[in-house]
Amino acid sequence: MNKILIILIILQLLVSILIAEDKGKLEEFEEELNKPVEHNNNENNNSDYGDEDEEDVFDNLILCIAHEIFIGSEPSLYIYKFQPYIYYDSYSGRYGDEGVSLDTDIDFKYIYSSSNLTGISFNGSFFFAHVMNLKCNYQKLNEELENSSDEMEIYEIFMDYYRVRLPGFNWFWGIGAKGLNRNNNYWGFALNTGFEIYPFKPVSIDLAANIGWLNEHPVSKINTDFNIHYWRIKFTTGYQRLKTGYTEINSFNFGLGFNF
Repeated sequence: MNKILIILIILQLLVSILIAEDKGKLEEFEEELNKPVEHNNNENNNSDYGDEDEEDVFDNLILCIAHEIFIGSEPSLYIYKFQPYIYYDSYSGRYGDEGVSLDTDIDFKYIYSSSNLTGISFNGSFFFAHVMNLKCNYQKLNEELENSSDEMEIYEIFMDYYRVRLPGFNWFWGIGAKGLNRNNNYWGFALNTGFEIYPFKPVSIDLAANIGWLNEHPVSKINTDFNIHYWRIKFTTGYQRLKTGYTEINSFNFGLGFNF
């Protein structure tokens, strides 16, 4: 009798394993967006999602943006001309004393999170009016699961204002929208900010972060890129973190860019 019971238990475990859901990181990411939204109150000071710090940072960013627009100092900090390409004059990055009024960047990246989770990224930037940048980013992530595969797409579009423009340092902020597509489509308002650092030719460093609210949940992205420039070509490698709720996707990126 005991042997029969043991056999039945083993069979039940095997069936449970065989019919178990083939669940991956991308599914967990979308599931966070569909969790009930818990608004802050006196009895709930600790969020289940652990995103208060990031939301506070971007709340402060909104205040800074409002200050810069309505109260801030003269916005001509300092240079208004785009270089024909990065490090055109060997000491200035994107901006220089002499240059052009339009500029364009196109980047292609390979995303590596794990042997099962990889992707591609395409980024296009169109600089105009000396201080503005229309930026679009598309990412497609692919995950190989035990019995299937999964895909998730992320869309971003921002209008960035380059608030500080120096030969070796730029700071920008922007507003726009973020989208995500897996089983469902999500779109929401988003904020963006970042730095471009040009310490010496041919090196540059990009530090950027954005956050969007999809289905009332904050979805953030932080990325750092280390770039090597040769004429109008850029070789880049960096790190990216996508996060919502308890789920985050950390990855390394390798790519190629072109500056026109």
